[in-house]
Amino acid sequence: MTSRQTKIRQDAENTQDSTALAEAEADLAAFAGNSAPRPKSRNLGPLKNLVPMVLSYRSRVVFALISLLLAVVATLAIPMAVRRVIDHGFNASTTQFVDKYFGMMILVVAMLALGSAGRYYFVTWIGERLVADLRDRVYSHLLTLSPGFFEASHTGEVLSRLTADTTQLKSLFGSTISVALRNIFMFAGAIVMMFVTSLKLSGLVILAILVMVPALVLFGRRVRVLSRNAQDTLAGSAALAQETLGAVKEVQANNQQSRMVKAFSRATEAAFRAAQARTFARAILTAIIIFVAFGSVVAVLWLGAKDVISGAMTGGSLG
Repeated sequence: MTSRQTKIRQDAENTQDSTALAEAEADLAAFAGNSAPRPKSRNLGPLKNLVPMVLSYRSRVVFALISLLLAVVATLAIPMAVRRVIDHGFNASTTQFVDKYFGMMILVVAMLALGSAGRYYFVTWIGERLVADLRDRVYSHLLTLSPGFFEASHTGEVLSRLTADTTQLKSLFGSTISVALRNIFMFAGAIVMMFVTSLKLSGLVILAILVMVPALVLFGRRVRVLSRNAQDTLAGSAALAQETLGAVKEVQANNQQSRMVKAFSRATEAAFRAAQARTFARAILTAIIIFVAFGSVVAVLWLGAKDVISGAMTGGSLG
């Protein structure tokens, strides 16, 4: 029990004056729920400390990368096979050719499925293992800290950081990084294939990317700030519940249940509003990305169809 919480309890026990009780309740709510927000920082340097932990599982990292490359190669090979099939057409004279290429496509799809499954398994395993190790280290470190740290920090907030924040790291190392690498490799391969096929259509796609990047940067920063705010308010509500339940006997003895319920409701409502703002920003970002991406696809197909009609390129190349 912290000295601040002890003082609040003593204030509640030593007075029956309703005004003093209200002040004590407000003090407890402020102490538990209104933690100071974390300072804003764009420094990703601390994440470098996690790299040695990830590299301690080198074999699984290697298998994850191999699976990732396998899935990327298979994904890029499917359009090339479809292009050949379309260009040669479907008639009685091309029966063996069609059988051959569709058989190869089945093998490519099997390779894609195997690579995707392997990537998901190994990357998720790394994320789960990393978070488990990190929680062990953080918990062990917390037990070595001086009592002054726990006097100044809320137990509920510390627990929230130990669970919720480490879960964010699991999402980062367990899926986000692998998806980003997959998209980078696929983007590089697709750009090369597009430039080989048509410089004009490739330029149109590059233009769409240049339009999309500023939106990603602008809204990405906004989403990052709102995500941090949502995480802070969630930790605040958890701290309020932790500290209130820790003083539940005093709360019940002084008939302060309704006040505590209202205080917790305000905290959870604040957490909901923060999450709602984050969700809205992500929804706007999703709408912009989908519109620009699929709009560029429509434009490419439109111009490509004209080139096919004029004989500048084949239907398979457009596909």
